[in-house]
Amino acid sequence: MTQQLLVNWAQAPTATLDDLIHDIRLVWARKDAERTIYDTLLHTVNHVSKLGEQVRRGEYQGVINELGNTVMWFLTFVGKLQQPVERRLKTSREELLFYTPLTLTNIVWNKYPYTCPACFLRLTKEHKQSNAWKHKCDCILSTGVVEERTDEEKAETEESLRIFAAEHEGEKASTLEKLEEMFAFIYQANYETLSLEPVAFHLLEEVGEVSNAIIRLYSYNLSKTPDPARFYLKRRLHLESEIADVVSWIFAVSIKVKLLYQVYDKLPGVGLGPFQTPPTPRAPQISLANILWNQYGDRNNGLLHCPTCGKPQCDCKLRFYKTSKRTKTLLSGQ
Repeated sequence: MTQQLLVNWAQAPTATLDDLIHDIRLVWARKDAERTIYDTLLHTVNHVSKLGEQVRRGEYQGVINELGNTVMWFLTFVGKLQQPVERRLKTSREELLFYTPLTLTNIVWNKYPYTCPACFLRLTKEHKQSNAWKHKCDCILSTGVVEERTDEEKAETEESLRIFAAEHEGEKASTLEKLEEMFAFIYQANYETLSLEPVAFHLLEEVGEVSNAIIRLYSYNLSKTPDPARFYLKRRLHLESEIADVVSWIFAVSIKVKLLYQVYDKLPGVGLGPFQTPPTPRAPQISLANILWNQYGDRNNGLLHCPTCGKPQCDCKLRFYKTSKRTKTLLSGQ
């Protein structure tokens, strides 16, 4: 491994999402080189579905574990999207369209510059956009209005948000710690009011919307979009917007689980409720950084490693049946 990993356990809260993507690329470089973007997205869908199952079953430690798995695969997916087209030697033609030039930190900040996008739209309509900076979301009082936003309104809002984010570039929330602080500030009322179920299922919904955004990058209804080239950039921006939403709801699940544990831990005679046993990591140490390092961190050196093979650079014995020869071998039953 010629490049060095950027993050260790002690520094994890002050790491950025982009630092994590960098380290994931190094640890799983050999295997991920063979993976398609579709593959990494399918793994994300798989684990976020398992997260939903754990919520349904009331297995909160399972929710924590699957949140960690979901995050790692989602960051792998975003890292694939960021790979320059000229380096994609083993990809399908349509996957060349799946690209973002932005860091994940900037993708998130462009959609969530310390404000709720839905509140931002309302404040803009009321000519109170200046009030949007560090605005606590009150959408929970007007759910119907939020759900009734049109696609055109959302697109216009996102363009205005990008300008607003650029104006506040110097105060960008970049690290895992600062992002958690930001989302906890914006959505405090939502986290305290909503149960874990709608929070987790909203995360599932947003991953589905990322999947839809990927589909729209390579499929166009010519009766509605007779000149697809004119719509490609708009759809790529939409993909970035949906990616930001996934990150927002990832933090929502992490924060909500922490709040739930704190409630059960303080109620006399109730015990730990659905936690069964004290969660790993323990509250108040439940944070996205600690969840990730508890599952993917090497206890000896504090760096990311593959928990399956236990090596600093994944050497799991995986074979990808993508070539025609290998595929025919499977189909023949040999």
